[in-house]
Order: sequence, then C-alpha cells, then structure tokens
Amino acid sequence: MANSRRHPGTGEWLFDRKTVMASAMRDGLKQRRANPILYFFCDYRNMSKNTVHMLLRSFTSQFLAHNLRRSATKVFAPSYLGPMDVCKLTNFILISNIETHFKELLQSYSESTYMILDGLDECDGEQQSSIQA
Repeated sequence: MANSRRHPGTGEWLFDRKTVMASAMRDGLKQRRANPILYFFCDYRNMSKNTVHMLLRSFTSQFLAHNLRRSATKVFAPSYLGPMDVCKLTNFILISNIETHFKELLQSYSESTYMILDGLDECDGEQQSSIQA
C-alpha cells in the first residue's frame, strides 16, 4: 500500500548514508541510555572482519565492558572469577563456544540491550546467512 504512494527516488539517500545513520543512532543511544549498546560495522575493505565469529566477539566484549562483574559471575564458571578484565575474559570465550556464551550473557541481563549492525550487505553470502541465523 505505502509502496504505491511512493514517488520514484524517495528515500534513496538512505542507502547512501546508512553508516552515518547507524553511527548517529549509536551515539544518540549512548547519550540517552544506561543499557548496553552493542554495535558492529562491517567493512568491505576488511572481509576477514566480516564474520559471525568477529561480530559475536565484538558484541561479547562490549557487553562485558558494560557490565563485567555481574554478567560474568552468572555465566562463567566460578573457577575463572579471579582478577578479570574484558580482554582476558574475551580471550577465554574465544576458546569455547562464543555463540552459546553470548546468548547466556544476554539472558543473564534483565534489562534491554540494543544491538546495531551496519553493513550486513558488505559480508559475503555465507556470513550474511550465519549472522542472520
């Protein structure tokens, strides 16, 4: 219905400036919310970065940086709860199943978490499918 009322070219600028809009959204949410804001910007110039593993690694690091002690104590084995920092814990997670741990981290947090993903169209088809799954 709305498509039939759209004039040719309306909204085309949106596709040219999506990264700028994603950045503005991230910055605006950071100013207004105390909740975690996780973001990932895919980049066609660095295809090795555009993987589901790197996305989850980045989201996990950002989530832990926002709420390290509370999240980590609920999700990770008590034997690992010595002196922690984000880098150390993220490297620990890389060895294990990051997808499972990321889901557990999100479930351990009772408030909203915002996730911004920009440039999914810059990933190859296999990675796009994995990220969307």
